[in-house]
Amino acid sequence: MKRSIGLDIGSKSIKLVELEREKERIYLTKAIYKELEERDLLAVLKEIFIEHEIDVEKIPFTLACASKNLFFKSMEILPLKKEPLERLINYEAQQ
Repeated sequence: MKRSIGLDIGSKSIKLVELEREKERIYLTKAIYKELEERDLLAVLKEIFIEHEIDVEKIPFTLACASKNLFFKSMEILPLKKEPLERLINYEAQQ
């Protein structure tokens, strides 16, 4: 079975769905809605992933965010330790 996650990050809430494909059928296996309520976005995401046992390193994600202040850059990198990865991300964000 192939699994994938759809994640919609809004200004006031986070919506997450998990889909599983079995042969020619796709099943909705999780649907989660969380209000941000002035909480830190990363803390809420971590709470969702832990509470619903979602392994973010093994499941493909599709992400939706709506804001005029956002930008995305896709890049492929080799596995790095935390500090070099943070430096690389900061460098790429400034480009």
